[in-house]
Amino acid sequence: MRIKNNRLVANCNALAKEIYNILSSNYEKSPWTLKQIKDDMNLPSSLYFLAYDDKKNLVGFMATVQVVDETEITNIAVSSDSQRQGIAEALLSQLNERQGILFLEVREGNFPARRLYQKLGFEEFNRRKSYYSNPVEDALLMKKEQFL
Repeated sequence: MRIKNNRLVANCNALAKEIYNILSSNYEKSPWTLKQIKDDMNLPSSLYFLAYDDKKNLVGFMATVQVVDETEITNIAVSSDSQRQGIAEALLSQLNERQGILFLEVREGNFPARRLYQKLGFEEFNRRKSYYSNPVEDALLMKKEQFL
C-alpha cells in the first residue's frame, strides 16, 4: 500500500470520481456529492491523503482541513472490499507528526471506527443530537491533542 496526498495528483476530476465511488460503496448514497468533493479538494486549506493498493487502485482516502494548529478530519473511508486491512489506521498515521489538535466526528453506531479512534488516542468531547440521517443518529465529536 502506498499513501500520497492530493497535491501530487494531476487529474482531480478523475480522483473525485474515485472518492465518490468509495463513499457510494460504503453508504446507500454518498454523503458528499461529486461537486462537493471536487470543491473541497480545491480549497487551499484541504489536504487529501490517498491509499493505493499494489495495482495502483485507490482503496481509501482521508480528507482534512488545516487551520493554524487545528486539523479537522472531514471524511475518511476505505472501499468496502479493502476494509479491516489497516488502511484507515495507515491514513490516520499520516497526522502523527502534526502539532496541535485533531478533530473528527463519527456516527455513534460506527463501533469499528470508534474503537480505532480511541485506540489512536482520540477522546469524545461532545455530541450532536440527531446529526446524521438514514438512519437518524447522533454524531460523536472526538479530539486528540498532539503537542510534540
